[in-house]
Amino acid sequence: MKDIQGKERSLQDLLANKKYTIPFYQREYQWERKQVEELINDLTDEFNDSFNPEHLKLQNRSCISEYASYYMGSVILNTQDNAIIDGQQRLTTLTLLLIYLDNLQKEKFSEDEQSEIKSLIYSKSYGSYSFNMNVEERAKCLESLYKTGKYTDEITDPSIKNICDRYADIVEIFQEALTGNEP
Repeated sequence: MKDIQGKERSLQDLLANKKYTIPFYQREYQWERKQVEELINDLTDEFNDSFNPEHLKLQNRSCISEYASYYMGSVILNTQDNAIIDGQQRLTTLTLLLIYLDNLQKEKFSEDEQSEIKSLIYSKSYGSYSFNMNVEERAKCLESLYKTGKYTDEITDPSIKNICDRYADIVEIFQEALTGNEP
């Protein structure tokens, strides 16, 4: 019998320069807008509890490292092949959220002002890029969302459709929050 070990990990520890596969027997990506809104609201509430506008100044950004952590639930991995046994829905959604945030900061900030989150989205090895959620069927969609914020190919795969729909939800939810315009 194998020993199962639980360890607290930050998002940085979990995603930075990692590659995860999703076994064929796992369900498709099925989160709906409701779960995405709940996750974003929970993260926003936790962030706002610690937020101080002074921390936005470049010289004060290190204060952000002292913000309270947020428990996102367990992620169960088969460490032999880095397969996600449980947590695929959350990790996929967090990857979409990180892609959106990276695209947003590219629009709004100079390179010097941007936070380095690319390593949480993808990594480069021997000149080849791949996403942390290393699922071949999803790579083209994630790459397009990362580069352009859109995926325009014909969609037949239910997970790809849901990924695109949830990315659109993230964009909409953030646009409402940033502009203060509720629908």
